[in-house]
Amino acid sequence: MNMPPNVNPPLPPAPPAMSSDPVVERQLARLYGESLFGTWQDPLDAVAAGRRELRRGRWGKRFGILLLLVAVAAGGTWLYLRGLDRRAGQERAQVAKDVATFLADGELDRLAQFLEILEPPGKPLQVTDPYLDLIVSAEAAVYRYHDAAPARLARIEPYLSLARSQPARLLAYLTVVSRPERAYDHEFLASLATSFAKDPEYHTLMATMLKQRGDIKGARASWERSAQAGPLWLPHRYLQCAFEARQHNAPAVSRIASHMAKVAPESAWTRLAFLHFTGKDAPTAAAASGTATETSAPNPPSPVAQYYAELAGVFPSLAAKDLQSARQALGRALAAVHGQAPFVLDAFAALLDARAEDLALELTSYEAWPRSNRWAQAKLAELQAAVAERRDAVVPAPSEPRAEPSAAPKAASKPAKARKSGKAKGGGLARKKGGKANRHRRRRRR
Repeated sequence: MNMPPNVNPPLPPAPPAMSSDPVVERQLARLYGESLFGTWQDPLDAVAAGRRELRRGRWGKRFGILLLLVAVAAGGTWLYLRGLDRRAGQERAQVAKDVATFLADGELDRLAQFLEILEPPGKPLQVTDPYLDLIVSAEAAVYRYHDAAPARLARIEPYLSLARSQPARLLAYLTVVSRPERAYDHEFLASLATSFAKDPEYHTLMATMLKQRGDIKGARASWERSAQAGPLWLPHRYLQCAFEARQHNAPAVSRIASHMAKVAPESAWTRLAFLHFTGKDAPTAAAASGTATETSAPNPPSPVAQYYAELAGVFPSLAAKDLQSARQALGRALAAVHGQAPFVLDAFAALLDARAEDLALELTSYEAWPRSNRWAQAKLAELQAAVAERRDAVVPAPSEPRAEPSAAPKAASKPAKARKSGKAKGGGLARKKGGKANRHRRRRRR
């Protein structure tokens, strides 16, 4: 239909108003294309809305899955680490048991190896460590009888104690200090008798302390108890052999050396015991075991064994008045143990026992002499006083001056004696001659 210009086309009829009647509304919705579930939406709007819901759902699922994975990983890691800790604790407990066994048997080589496993050297000791007392005791024994390592002593020194409430650390302290210092702590050691009745180290310390105090009978009884508690402790048996040798007990020396040859013929301690105390060569491993061929080579001496070997060579040189050789042997002994103070003081006490005061006084001028040690200062003062008193006894004290007769009067006294003797001899004849002369003079006068 042609419309005249400037005339708007008629508008389409408006949809009827929505009625409040639900039947009418359903019919109108069907008439105008609305679904039973609501009005029809724009397809593009429906697609966009679906994408937003899909994206929200995907990120939520991903976040939930991520949280689940993190929880599973954390739980698995915790269980794995807990299992590792439990296994490490069990392994450490087994190592600690081995350390205690080696300490009781005196197997110092293996004891030093297992100590590195129980507590690595680079790791500091912890106060809360359940094996702290065992570590301190084992380190003290290895230091005193095996390697004399300064780092080992520095590591356990903060935990050495004289408190009676810590008997293991008290025993470790007495193990580390020198023999003469140990004599001042007799009460502390005696208080540990009930706690360490079956400990070979305790009885060894008691024997050396009683020897230092002059109780030879008590020291021998303690050595026998030490041998019963730890027959495989070769450093203890060597020191026991040295004790009996100083007491000139040849049967005991032979018995102890034979025991060492039986249990460990390849040990350096056995060879040193035979060399220094029996005058015989140590039997080989083949001879000790009864086999035709030798099964093992002799072990090299440890630093502490080398110290005792060199120190034993000092005294024959002193007996032969070879001071130069004795001085060299003493220097090698101190160098073997890195100049550690307990061993230096032991050597000083041994020299005093041998009455080698000159060499002992010379030892106090060495760089290794522990000048800050209280016992060392006291003994040095006593030694200097004794040496000064001995020198004063050799040179007599000046007395009051007396006038001695000169040579001329002595020479002139001989004629005087002669005249005196002549008077004594010829006195009677002169008197006779004088009497006759007087009688002749009287006659002439008459």
